[in-house]
Amino acid sequence: MFPKRLILAVTTHGMFKCERESIIKTFEMPSDIMLTKLSVSTFGEVNVMDTWQAEDAITLLNAYKRKLSSNTPTIQLLNEIAVNLRKADAKSVNDYLHKYTQELSAALERNSSSSTDITDKINNRDEYADYIRAFNKNYTVEQFSAGDKVFDKVYERTNADVPNDRKNWTILAINMPHNPDILQLLRVQTRHGDSKITLEQLVKELKSQGVQEIVMFDFSCSVVLTPSSEDYVRGRAKRVLRRSSILKKGQYTSRKIKSRRRRRWLKQSLQN
Repeated sequence: MFPKRLILAVTTHGMFKCERESIIKTFEMPSDIMLTKLSVSTFGEVNVMDTWQAEDAITLLNAYKRKLSSNTPTIQLLNEIAVNLRKADAKSVNDYLHKYTQELSAALERNSSSSTDITDKINNRDEYADYIRAFNKNYTVEQFSAGDKVFDKVYERTNADVPNDRKNWTILAINMPHNPDILQLLRVQTRHGDSKITLEQLVKELKSQGVQEIVMFDFSCSVVLTPSSEDYVRGRAKRVLRRSSILKKGQYTSRKIKSRRRRRWLKQSLQN
């Protein structure tokens, strides 16, 4: 039996689908259900979360479980939680930067004539660097109700991902007995296959179970897949997509790129 207000913590992989040029797949929120969502990663970026960070985040959410299950205004409460999550995340970023600086200094001392080790260290941290650059745009709170347009996100767990103490690579129901993994309940994972569900499917299937409000803490990545789904949208193309995607009064839209030259360039970039 699902509660009317369901609190979810998402620690799976996460991605948006770019259908063509600047068009990201969207869906319309159905009636009689509301979605309030705290997104840790900003549109187009990864979220770098270690196992211990996922455990700490779930512990923090459990401390708020009573308030989250009450009639406290959801937006106000999620903004409060976002501040606390950001503080913890900022500390982990500072710790990482300190460790990285030490490793890079050691690599420079060892490689007075060769830059291979240094290049490897920098390349291995490209994703973390992107996350740090976008840090000020992270931890956004949004609310969607009937008729609103929402970017349809894919949540996925691959066969290689093993849930750690049921807190990583899962969609946990925080306010249900035994905190079941909703992804496992709705999408049985085969031995050799992946388990995935879209945000649209999740909303509609939970509505059919009597849920009236979904409060989602989304710790997954927010990368954008090219139309071929073979790679992520990167660099300048990612920035153009971000600028052309806007939220106005709960309506996600893809703003038309007026320049023919830029539209042609973006189309070619997404096909390559």
